[in-house]
Amino acid sequence: MSISVADRQIVEDVVTEFVSKGWQFTAYNITTEAKKRGANDRHLNLKQAVHDLFKGNEITGYSRDLVDIKSVGAKAYLYSPSGSDVNDYDADSDSDVVADDADVDDADSILV
Repeated sequence: MSISVADRQIVEDVVTEFVSKGWQFTAYNITTEAKKRGANDRHLNLKQAVHDLFKGNEITGYSRDLVDIKSVGAKAYLYSPSGSDVNDYDADSDSDVVADDADVDDADSILV
């Protein structure tokens, strides 16, 4: 499903900010911040924009690894500056993962 142009721009802005700061992040981290900035779509849809940016080589200098987020019992793609250690990621930043009412049917996709 396609997201609105406005929501995609918000996601891109958040990704750009996180990358400029050299932060490790999951799509959930991005979509959570995007929603704080006014994105209206569901995580299930917003996260695809993050994945698309990576697949389109628009997140340069970053690698993507599938990691376990033990605090929520799920796997997530972790985007990290190339050469950084995925074990440096603060998984506690995802420990408050809960689906909002609009995402209840996204239970298997909260993070990935």
